Amino acid sequence: MTLRTLILALLVTSLATLRASEPPRIPLAEQTASYDCYAGRLAQAVEMPKEQGDALLKLLDGGRTVEAIKYSGPERVMQPWRLLISVVLTNGTIYRLRIAGDDDMLYLPEGFFVINEATQPKVKQWVAEVDADIRRGILSIPALPHIPVAGQAVSYKWRVEPVFQPRELSKERGDALLKLLDGGRVVEAIKYPSGIAVHISPPRLWISVILNDGVTYQFGIWSNGNLKLPEGHFAINDATRPKVKQWVSELDANLRREVLNAPRPCSYRIGTLDDGGTLSGVARIFYNDGNKWPVIFETNKAILKNPNLVPAGAVLTIP
Repeated sequence: MTLRTLILALLVTSLATLRASEPPRIPLAEQTASYDCYAGRLAQAVEMPKEQGDALLKLLDGGRTVEAIKYSGPERVMQPWRLLISVVLTNGTIYRLRIAGDDDMLYLPEGFFVINEATQPKVKQWVAEVDADIRRGILSIPALPHIPVAGQAVSYKWRVEPVFQPRELSKERGDALLKLLDGGRVVEAIKYPSGIAVHISPPRLWISVILNDGVTYQFGIWSNGNLKLPEGHFAINDATRPKVKQWVSELDANLRREVLNAPRPCSYRIGTLDDGGTLSGVARIFYNDGNKWPVIFETNKAILKNPNLVPAGAVLTIP
């Protein structure tokens, strides 16, 4: 391992320790049907020619040209990734890998991996060619994203930003959403100007679909009905958008009942419901009166120094 690689590993995690592990199960070129590429500086996915995607998998050689880095410690922060590659396999499943750092580190389903020194220059060249194709507009937006259909789903989970604990979602309700999305036929990619950084707040709602092959497909839904898919940002068509928003509102209503019915005193994380990030907003939710915010402030003085400055995601005690 080079000194530069070791420094990178130390930046990725605090108190990191390196341990060897089994090689990752990177697909071979002959197992693939198509590829999509999502560039880190763009908020959209682009379709990649099969021969270009195959070239990367041949360099990675089924995982034989990478070395695992396992981390232990309280924090693990990965450098921004350059490219996310979605590999659509011939059996219909999707394998995703991210190229990060200086094009010498991969984030795979099994964890973090460093490309060996012999292969690094070739991968760097491959990334440079993909970047150039994106800038020139050679790579194009795919017609349809790879949204699973209800028949592929075994179970579902959901969570709301910024509450990160996933909840079980009934199969009936999850299937209803996938039927609305119709395998991606009711959405259209949102195109952003090439080469311009686009900063967008995280989706409020995240759905995890556990497929019958064990793979988990995850996507986000914004309050306006737009979707955050692995391929990029997509808008739902006008005919389907009201139905999806109704589906989301029913889920929000269930969450609201769960929060308000909790025995008090209870814990509440800012942003779980539509509280506006303020104590008066929280007071309106729990007491139907925004003017009762001082009650919440007095109870939470240990973490709140100023009633007008409530940290995002702060966990409050509601008396």
